[in-house]
Amino acid sequence: MTYTLFDFWVLTIFFYYIVLSILGFFLTIKMVLNWRQRKVNPSLYLSIVFVCYTIGLITLAIGLGEAAYTGLYSEIYRFSLPFSCVMVICADIFLFLFTIEITVKYKKLLYPIILTGIVIFVTLFLPWNWWGASYGDYEGQLNIQFFSKLSLVIYSFAIYSLIESILYKARKAAMDKIVLFGLRLLFYSVIFMIPLF
Repeated sequence: MTYTLFDFWVLTIFFYYIVLSILGFFLTIKMVLNWRQRKVNPSLYLSIVFVCYTIGLITLAIGLGEAAYTGLYSEIYRFSLPFSCVMVICADIFLFLFTIEITVKYKKLLYPIILTGIVIFVTLFLPWNWWGASYGDYEGQLNIQFFSKLSLVIYSFAIYSLIESILYKARKAAMDKIVLFGLRLLFYSVIFMIPLF
């Protein structure tokens, strides 16, 4: 199996991932320390969200670093791309857990969300994704890469939209100004996550 050649313009994304990884690392440490002080489930779930995103970013940076160094999207990249997508799935699940923990709503949706995440997880690691392979290797063969990525985007979009809806309703019912401010921040952060995909 041959590898796709590295595109030089991807270096900007590589450096972007490095900056985000460093920022994510420090924010994750801050979140974990915050959880250790409070020892409550919402802080734990939010810490896990940050851990998942940071591990995903670092893994992507390592995969792109190997591609930049060798000039080919080879073995590490082939693992890092689907693995980082799996980290996004885990982060989505724990972000939903965080939301239902603070709003006490929609707990019955947790198991379908986890089951759907597992299906997408398996799909991302199937050999028919051809991560990093050159087009000649899979020309005329089954290629599910587009559908794997699309399922991840739809999954995340659905979870973020659901969280946005839950938080919007909770925000209207909140009386305490500090709680209202926190819910607003979380609501806006979820809105900004949607265009990321």
